[in-house]
Amino acid sequence: MVYEVVGFRPYDMKAKDTGATLKGVTVFVLADDPNVTGKMADKFSLSEEKLSASGWYPKVGDEIEPVYNKYGKVDRVDVVL
Repeated sequence: MVYEVVGFRPYDMKAKDTGATLKGVTVFVLADDPNVTGKMADKFSLSEEKLSASGWYPKVGDEIEPVYNKYGKVDRVDVVL
């Protein structure tokens, strides 16, 4: 499914269990969905490591296709040209 980036918010926080610093970006998106009247809204987060590995940083208006890992988390983002 192709999503349009409509916003993003960087995060920088401490993990409650380990105290490790977690940095990344939460991405807010809209998409057409045949089961929804209008647009479907969603969000997902990507760590700094995953952003660096993909070479992508969100921009409002980007059309993207998230790629999920076996745990149902976004692993990387492919930009739709």
